[in-house]
Amino acid sequence: MTACNRGRHRAGVNYVSAVQATLRDQVATIYNRVGTVKNGERVECWSMRSAFACAHGERVEGWIEQRYLVDQQPMTACRS
Repeated sequence: MTACNRGRHRAGVNYVSAVQATLRDQVATIYNRVGTVKNGERVECWSMRSAFACAHGERVEGWIEQRYLVDQQPMTACRS
């Protein structure tokens, strides 16, 4: 998939901090959803554009809003 038209520059590994976030095919007001990522999912970000990052997850690649990303894996609730 070439949704991001990425080069070989790797911006870094991040984790999704939202319950669920949409991956888009482009950074625009009108876009197609190419997939979703869930809380705690690891994504590799290849490039940044304004408030978006091009992210490659386990199953899909697309543009995600940077506000849904953190550089450390989010804590999950302990279960006993």
